[in-house]
Amino acid sequence: MAVRVDGQAERLRSDRLLPHSAAGRLVTAAPLNGAPEALSGGANSVWVADPGGGAVTRIDPGSGAAEDQILASGEPGGIVSGGGAIWTASTVGATVTRIDPATEAVTQTIRLPGPALDAVAYGAGRLWAASPDRELFEIDPASGSPQRTIPLDVQPSALAVADGSIRAR
Repeated sequence: MAVRVDGQAERLRSDRLLPHSAAGRLVTAAPLNGAPEALSGGANSVWVADPGGGAVTRIDPGSGAAEDQILASGEPGGIVSGGGAIWTASTVGATVTRIDPATEAVTQTIRLPGPALDAVAYGAGRLWAASPDRELFEIDPASGSPQRTIPLDVQPSALAVADGSIRAR
């Protein structure tokens, strides 16, 4: 289930968001199939990655209705919006999938070395993906070509791009 709340929200479980303060109230709730793992906002929608279903669900943020489900490569566990696309990182098979939000079609699948990907981020005109093998991949989103591989001291579970730098947790 994906929900929209009025006020701040905190993540309680992978399938529910609850208001952080007593002032928050539930506005909409959209039942989802499977076990959603990640979500991102972009192209006037909320996008939910469901690795078990191998799909991404598009949700209308106003009504909370699940509008469509798009099959993605592998098992999409990470998701981010950037560069006019929705990007998913597979938890199995180290692939990044590009979804065109206008057509809801998969337009690119990028294969990377390794068994899986744990996180994906977009920023500074680049796509970034991290593997459980402690590697960070910088990817040119236009060509899908990996530009470089950066060894990490940590096994990242999340990535963020801000102020010209990428951060891994």
